Amino acid sequence: VVLPEKPVLIATGSSSWDDGLKNIRAAIARIEAELRRLGIEPAGRPLTLFLETNDDTFRFDAMVPVGRPPE
Repeated sequence: VVLPEKPVLIATGSSSWDDGLKNIRAAIARIEAELRRLGIEPAGRPLTLFLETNDDTFRFDAMVPVGRPPE
């Protein structure tokens, strides 16, 4: 499957597994607040990319697609 390229706003974070959902949601909320501040509409649903994991923690990129990149 080949996905078309789309611009996104990204927030990188890390978390313990116990607090993972809470921290991912907080990162997405920060992105959405920044989009509102910039007057940019989301162009799709939020995504999360898991970058690195171990038994206790993980690193992630939370992303929200946008129709145009912020300036």
